[in-house]
Amino acid sequence: MADFIASMITGIFTLIICAFALYASIISFSLFDYAFRWFDAFGIVFSSACILISIAAMIFSCYEFFSQ
Repeated sequence: MADFIASMITGIFTLIICAFALYASIISFSLFDYAFRWFDAFGIVFSSACILISIAAMIFSCYEFFSQ
């Protein structure tokens, strides 16, 4: 039970951090010059992937906990 709670709390914190990073990347995309847009685009892709992986990890944790 403690592993489940710890993994859910960690997943929620990871989602919050990645959501803030995605928000900052989207806002700053129009502020950068053309030379730095590739870096910002990488940040958007990386943050989106982080959100998807975090959600998948939380779903897997729920599956493992409730299948016992």
